[in-house]
Amino acid sequence: MTYETALELIAKYGNGLPWTDHCVAVSKLAVHLGEHLPDTANIDVDFLRSASLVHDIGRYRDHHPIIHGVEGFRLLSGLGYAREAFICASHTLHGLKRTDAVKYGLPDMDFIPGTLEEKLIAISDSLMDHTSPTTLDKRFKSLRARYKSNHDFMNRLDEAEHTARLTIDMFNEKFGLSIEQIAINAFHDRT
Repeated sequence: MTYETALELIAKYGNGLPWTDHCVAVSKLAVHLGEHLPDTANIDVDFLRSASLVHDIGRYRDHHPIIHGVEGFRLLSGLGYAREAFICASHTLHGLKRTDAVKYGLPDMDFIPGTLEEKLIAISDSLMDHTSPTTLDKRFKSLRARYKSNHDFMNRLDEAEHTARLTIDMFNEKFGLSIEQIAINAFHDRT
């Protein structure tokens, strides 16, 4: 999927709704983080840019914190964008294990971010509170407040936060940087 195609899909399915602003912000942050990694990371910035832009496209149909990933997967799979469809499902809770995937109507497989790009998109989403970069602690506090009545989601949120923290630690240790600090400074660094 090209970035232009991703923009067209967000325009078509998002109708300018506020969730599309979040998608744009996550895309900018994912690219910003990817550009801070050394060349040896071999980040596919084009994929990162387009896939992160459509990560929440399922919100055109449902705003449930898990089901929107399923709906995005269905939409993009049907359009022939398998890699981007995987992002929609796998960014949810930093991954869905096979049993949860099947429970929500996804194919019988794990939807766990595996590549650096997949992990960067999930982390970028977790470090973006609507359109403002934030810390992981603040973002998960915000999610807990927003979805406190959704017991299914809340039961999985602690594990998701733990996975996100491990992912950030992996990036920090592997590449000698601070992902959260880079995220906080993301939109201040642009000239």
